[in-house]
Amino acid sequence: MNPLYITQQGQLETLCQSLSENKPKVISVDTEFIRQTTYWPKLCLIQLGFRDQIVLIDPLPEALDLSPLKSMFLDNEILKIFHAARQDLEVLYVLWNDVPQTIADTQILAMVCGFGDSISYDKLSEAIAGQKIDKSQQHTDWAQRPLSPKQMAYAMGDVQWLGLIYDKLCLQAGNKIEYIREELDFLKNPELYKPAPDKAWLKIKTHTHHKPEVLGVLKEIAAVRERYAEQQNRPRSHVIKDEVLVQIATKNAVSEKDLASFGIKDNDLQNDLLSAIQAAIPLRQINFKSKQNTPLVDILIILLKIMADQHGIASKLIGNREKLEIFLENPQHSPLMQGWRLDLFGDTAFKIKEGTIALAFDPKTHQPVFTTLKS
Repeated sequence: MNPLYITQQGQLETLCQSLSENKPKVISVDTEFIRQTTYWPKLCLIQLGFRDQIVLIDPLPEALDLSPLKSMFLDNEILKIFHAARQDLEVLYVLWNDVPQTIADTQILAMVCGFGDSISYDKLSEAIAGQKIDKSQQHTDWAQRPLSPKQMAYAMGDVQWLGLIYDKLCLQAGNKIEYIREELDFLKNPELYKPAPDKAWLKIKTHTHHKPEVLGVLKEIAAVRERYAEQQNRPRSHVIKDEVLVQIATKNAVSEKDLASFGIKDNDLQNDLLSAIQAAIPLRQINFKSKQNTPLVDILIILLKIMADQHGIASKLIGNREKLEIFLENPQHSPLMQGWRLDLFGDTAFKIKEGTIALAFDPKTHQPVFTTLKS
């Protein structure tokens, strides 16, 4: 199959006019981008698949104005199919400050079809469509021009089988499609893709190992770094590395000299960091989980895996350790006690919490069983 390769504005406008006049019900979508040296992703290629056609839109050679595509992407009458959509949607958000609302994600859909929580496109393509995808170009330089034949073939493959995979997964999923609605709603929220300096510290993996006073400083200086990275379009780590932020917070840096010892030489950045440190408030409102519930959480994690396996879905769709801890603190306000999660997991988990049933192993059937406990 030969793709339509678009590099000129006139070609793009002709395509968009055609899509408007003869609107497809479904379009498969993928993007290629680079962000090793930037805060925001730099779009290098858009791949579209619809009907029996593949289109590669190359915005780089002529610096294409991609605004004619916006109406198609935001058209609620056209379903846009992605695989692992989050980064693609971020690219679209950067372009248009909005994201499509009618989307499907085959990686998420595969979660209710027994494929785990993060199956790759190539593995899913082979399992569902019987097609092997060459992933040798996965980490290639998508900004180089001209694109090589291998890059072109790879780009085509990323959308060629998406529609077929989606159709077959929908048949397998049946009524379980309901289980993924929250995952898709999460992806469709434009707020997800906006910079959030006040929450930047939560992405620093070591943040839970420190005292509230340290976390208060870490929150403020991580917000400073986030704003600098965004404004200068530089990766966060190129401004200040995570481990340096933690060191600044734990060692109580109070002067330009202290910050300079961590390799921070920019005067404006130093001043903003020092102001942030002085304004920091200990995060005493953080609720460090009581260890009292740890054994019960461990039991419920086992139950979570058992119930997920029995129903052929990824356990993360039901919950995780954090949601289990919240459930134990306030069951009636937990999502685990609502909707399909209540029937599939929450009711049984609540009975275990209350001590009315126990989880056991039957050596005869080699299966988990539930035993009623005497009151």
